[in-house]
Amino acid sequence: MHPSRQAYVEEDTDMGINLADLPVDQDYDMPTAEAGIPSSRASAIISQFERKRRAAAMVVPTDDAKVRARLRELGEPITLFGEGPSERRDRLRELLTDMADQQGGDIEMEEPEAEAEDERQEEFYTVGSDELLAARKSIAHYSLPRAKARIARLREESTIPLRTHVKHRKAVREKLEGFDLYGSQIAGERPWWYKIVDCA
Repeated sequence: MHPSRQAYVEEDTDMGINLADLPVDQDYDMPTAEAGIPSSRASAIISQFERKRRAAAMVVPTDDAKVRARLRELGEPITLFGEGPSERRDRLRELLTDMADQQGGDIEMEEPEAEAEDERQEEFYTVGSDELLAARKSIAHYSLPRAKARIARLREESTIPLRTHVKHRKAVREKLEGFDLYGSQIAGERPWWYKIVDCA
């Protein structure tokens, strides 16, 4: 190897620091409360974090109607100016957290009565007009024979072997290969072919 291509490495006689040579400092001061945040302020911040943690763990309904009903029960305004459903839910959570702090425990959300909800979800039917009945009969007279014919045709086609379908498709494709597109016009979402010329 040419000497100009060799790496130059300086030989270092100092191989590091010996641990025995390190100075030992035993004259140090422990920081007191005055050095950082005052202890009263630190405890206020910690209590605020605890309160936020308890508020996040508070169970609040997600349905806006239930949130409004609970606010009404507490005697609070249902909606404040510019308040949306998520802000309303957060406000209810804050109110419940405040109440829990005052009472020294958790506030349980009461579930609404299940009977009232079942009554609202019960199916019911109304009597339709005579015109509606006549229209539905007319639709049935039109639709049912065509559906019957379609099902019969599909049953017949299902008996035809797949090989016959493939042969028919090949024959149609071979016939169409002899045609060439002369031009098209864009109209709406797809082109309209206005002239097909047989090149065969």
